[in-house]
Amino acid sequence: MINWSPLVAAPAVVAEGNGWERVTWPDLQSLPGQSLARGIIRLRITQTNGGTTTSAPLGWQQTALNSGTQTYGLNLNHEALFTGSVTSATSASVTLSEQASVASAMDPAQHYYLEIISGPQAGHRLDLQSITGVACLVADDSPNTTLSASALAGLSGARVILRSHRTLGEVFNPALFQGASAATGADQVLFHTASDYTTYWLYELGGTRHWVLNGGAANSMNDTLIPPGTGVMLQIASASPAPLLSTGSVRTTPFARRLQAGYNLFANPWPLDASPAQTGMTSFPFLASTVLSASSQLQFWKGDAAAGVRGYLASWLLRMPGQPVPVWISMSSAATTSQNNAPLLRTGRATFIKMPQTASPSVWIIPPP
Repeated sequence: MINWSPLVAAPAVVAEGNGWERVTWPDLQSLPGQSLARGIIRLRITQTNGGTTTSAPLGWQQTALNSGTQTYGLNLNHEALFTGSVTSATSASVTLSEQASVASAMDPAQHYYLEIISGPQAGHRLDLQSITGVACLVADDSPNTTLSASALAGLSGARVILRSHRTLGEVFNPALFQGASAATGADQVLFHTASDYTTYWLYELGGTRHWVLNGGAANSMNDTLIPPGTGVMLQIASASPAPLLSTGSVRTTPFARRLQAGYNLFANPWPLDASPAQTGMTSFPFLASTVLSASSQLQFWKGDAAAGVRGYLASWLLRMPGQPVPVWISMSSAATTSQNNAPLLRTGRATFIKMPQTASPSVWIIPPP
């Protein structure tokens, strides 16, 4: 997200009246460096006095889906409702520089979070319990809040972005997936928990079509949150599923991800492939050893690369005595060839990160690409 190339594109300009114009750039996917599979763009505006400014980057990504099991990792966000500074903070709440305006503009049907983009806590996120004209009340008991209550009071002056969460029914539009009256004939989305999965399947009967909780009632679960950095498993029943298109804002700042002992299903938070070296996976909180069970591991679903194939490929973090930087190596080979600079974290897919049972809960701060 550092180096940008200018693109030459002729816009379509439509007068809207009262001095306003609507400017549209069509077919961006056909420009150099862009494609229907993926694109990242931003708008640069040059003023008559020579000054320039750029917009926040936007992106799109189309992921091919196959019949059977695969992973999916969402990495594009809703547009920011607010970008600005924190004027004051306590251990339970923060007040924004435009707090009253934010409270008027927010949609009470949405769930919001703050992402810190400057200062020593950059990358951390705060799930919000409520937004009023006075303050944003932090949901400190939410698993999606990555910053401790004791650190909240130090946020005064930090810059933040306020966004609404993306949801199951929005990301996986029911109209584009296969529904049925029973789970066995329907497409399914699986969220990993500490030791199992929470499964949603597309219920269709008569004029009703929405995601429901497996084993639960038939009421809609379309509003289920998909927190940033959360990967899912997809079980596609359709024999010829359509590709999944996602659009949204592209993050340009660090990203915090909670890690617990055992399995964590992680989604690369940027629409770019990334390596362990790029994402800080050779130092804390990752654990390296000469013993497999004491080391952090990565597991990649084989069905992402080859449709219909089941099982996992895996790597683990090895540190030999006296070795300054540990190396990720494949479990499929006796060689200790380093994978530190290999693009293991694929965009649009999810990866299981397995932390040793001796690992304490921690927060991994991922630098931006």
